[in-house]
Amino acid sequence: YIGNLAKGGLFVKTGKILPVDTLFNVEFTLPDSNHVIHTTGKVAWTRSKDKSSDKIPPGMGIQFIDMSPEDEKLLKKYIESFKFS
Repeated sequence: YIGNLAKGGLFVKTGKILPVDTLFNVEFTLPDSNHVIHTTGKVAWTRSKDKSSDKIPPGMGIQFIDMSPEDEKLLKKYIESFKFS
């Protein structure tokens, strides 16, 4: 599942690690929204089970590639809703 979400990508907590530079389809729905965000993800980095701990889980850093302008706008708005003024 998603452990961290940012404008440029996300962290997926998983024990099933893909090789760095692997490309795949990414789809997710933001909370309180019915809109599904579609993009291509690229594995930017990995953390294997043997490098993880209770506080730092295994998983992969995924970079978003070719996200539509509409999806970028929705994601940016969602992320900015958490910023303090």
